[in-house]
Amino acid sequence: MRTTARAPAYSSGVTEIQIEVDLPHSLERVWRAVTDPRVLREWFLEVTCIDDTRGTFTLSPDGAEGLDDPIEGEIVEREAPHRLMMRWTSERQHTLVTVTLLSSGTGCALTLVQRGFIGQQGSLRRRVLHRTYTQMLNVNLRAALKRLEAADRERDNLSRRSDAQGQAGPRSASRNQARFFTAVPRQASMAWAGLKAAGRNVSRRSVSTTGRPSPKRQPARGIAAPAGEALSDSPTATIVRERWSSAKRARRAAQRRRTALAASAAIVVLLAALAVLIGRLTQPVAPGAATSPEGPQSIIVPGGLSASSGGGGAGAPTPLPATGASEQGELPVLSGTYLTTRTIVGGYEGVVLVNNLSTNAVNGWSVWIVLPPLGLVVHDVRGALAVQTDKEVRFVPVPGNRVVPAGESVRFTFQVQGVGAPVECVINDRLCAGIPE
Repeated sequence: MRTTARAPAYSSGVTEIQIEVDLPHSLERVWRAVTDPRVLREWFLEVTCIDDTRGTFTLSPDGAEGLDDPIEGEIVEREAPHRLMMRWTSERQHTLVTVTLLSSGTGCALTLVQRGFIGQQGSLRRRVLHRTYTQMLNVNLRAALKRLEAADRERDNLSRRSDAQGQAGPRSASRNQARFFTAVPRQASMAWAGLKAAGRNVSRRSVSTTGRPSPKRQPARGIAAPAGEALSDSPTATIVRERWSSAKRARRAAQRRRTALAASAAIVVLLAALAVLIGRLTQPVAPGAATSPEGPQSIIVPGGLSASSGGGGAGAPTPLPATGASEQGELPVLSGTYLTTRTIVGGYEGVVLVNNLSTNAVNGWSVWIVLPPLGLVVHDVRGALAVQTDKEVRFVPVPGNRVVPAGESVRFTFQVQGVGAPVECVINDRLCAGIPE
């Protein structure tokens, strides 16, 4: 398979994905695989809300990497069986997708081009989608085409046997002509989906257009099937079994990921609580100084949960006490500076500098960061403890990073899963530098 991904050299920064693959199948069969919704669900994405008159449809990513939101599609140009151009629109993308098919000496050459990713975030998203499309075209599509080939071969065999027996006269293989996004009757689809969910070995031919299962029964093994009927171990029924098994495996994998995530969160909570407790026990107390409990310190936990210590009660952490004022009553002055240090797979890393502008050391600080409303998640915080509520994140210092010497700075870092830089940063009611207006 030949794959490329390039960024055109002009000032707008628009990039594109281009993937090419050679398939050992006929042009008509590949065209059906990329335009028939029933086949698209096997190797690409779930297709719903189809409107043939307007040429619109909806794609449901269902967890595909790089495709997080439902995609509203519109057919821009269709030249069967060689070219299909679509416009994809969602909350995080607005791209033009073109699929081109050309006959080759060994079968069919397919080219997929998606164009319209802009800027640094678009370049990162393009790399993730390139991996996803490569898997779909080089693995999933090839498997779907093999199943179509087996189903076509079976229909041809049934037709030849019927002609030989002279029961129905000359018959030709009833192959579905690929029409872009032509849906089966809704009741038949619902009945077929219900039988498949129940684990029954059926094909779409055993469901009537009225939505009720056909009264015909599958013959027992060892008995020849009547003309026009498929045995339960036919390639069509095998497709149903494989799709059902794939969905079941996907649900089990998702459950395992959620369990592992919850276990990791519990470990992080325990470690954070131990770190806070050890810091309090080892923190020196000046002679004659009054002691008082600090506010709660929290650490980011996936799912929006947080672990707290101290006597502040539930909810967001209360501000830590700030000391270090001079005898003349000088108030501590802190400022903040935000920087994006590097990009990582699926996100980026940020750093905040806490600067002491006063002439005395400052004990304690608090930083608030507001992220864009894109479902971003903060993790791997170093030099601070944090709690996230929706798009707002509160950072407070760990015991070893609380004191900011006069005229100096301390820093903490964090990573963000997703794209979108912070839109606001506040330290002790002062705006941080480095946030674009």
